[in-house]
Amino acid sequence: MGKDNCNCSPSGKGTPLQFKLGKHAEEHLACGCDPIPWDKVHGWGEKKDLPEPSKCNKGYFFLVLEDGKLPLLYLSDGEKWIPVNPLNNLDPNIPVITSPNQISGPVNQALVYQITATNDPDKFGAVNIPPGMAFNADTGVISGVPNTPGVWGVQLSATNSYGTGVGVVLITITGGNDAPVIQPPVNAGGKVGSPFGFGMTATGGSPITFTFLDPLPPGLAGDASGLILGVPSQKGIFIVNVQADSPFGSDQKAIAITIEEGQQLFGLCIWILPPPPAVNSPGDIGMRSFDPNYSYECIAPNLWRRKPHTTW
Repeated sequence: MGKDNCNCSPSGKGTPLQFKLGKHAEEHLACGCDPIPWDKVHGWGEKKDLPEPSKCNKGYFFLVLEDGKLPLLYLSDGEKWIPVNPLNNLDPNIPVITSPNQISGPVNQALVYQITATNDPDKFGAVNIPPGMAFNADTGVISGVPNTPGVWGVQLSATNSYGTGVGVVLITITGGNDAPVIQPPVNAGGKVGSPFGFGMTATGGSPITFTFLDPLPPGLAGDASGLILGVPSQKGIFIVNVQADSPFGSDQKAIAITIEEGQQLFGLCIWILPPPPAVNSPGDIGMRSFDPNYSYECIAPNLWRRKPHTTW
């Protein structure tokens, strides 16, 4: 199929989704605007339906679709399923950071955090680490004896010859009884259609919780830990007042989140429909549907083809 057949269904049936073309996505295109590697999609269902990871499904994807949520792809590395944001680059060779996004430890005691990622990165990055700790870009280890209580939002990266995967970890250093003070950085940036991760930073006695007093950019969500995650869908400069609270007091500051124009988003040739009851069910060319065992594609007006998931 060509790109002209990849537009949203003129009948308006189903719910069209959007994904971004990745660096090497065209190697997997089922049609001109469809970036999902259908030949490597192992199955479909809710998150609870993820099969046991094994060497048999290593390198395969599982498409998770749940009501009211953006679809997610999960990639099997043979031992676990790794979530891959659907708007992220789907090139399976780019590193995906897999280490935890929150850790904690007491002030004035040794703490170690290891960045881990898929696809053998040869260089790591970490920005805004707690005072008293050091970072090794070759090994991806953050270690040391933190000397200041508080919460640090550390921006992470992992790079290989195919590109860079990014992430964020909140490092909480417990102890002390000072009131929270929100610290730099208070500016963050991202691009439309690209995964975004940012963590708030504040010194002071724990526990510290954060409240976002103004709306975040469309596509982003924040929680009480201070993490802001998501995929921005609108460019602009967004000023967000944030409050940090602890048993010892509170602080409030404004942060500026700048979202720039990103890569073009293309309509994905997929409609979430009930499986067609018969080969001649109504449908438009390019429409797809799923059940737990089969994928269905409309190959001509009102003509459907059925295949097991693993044969796409």
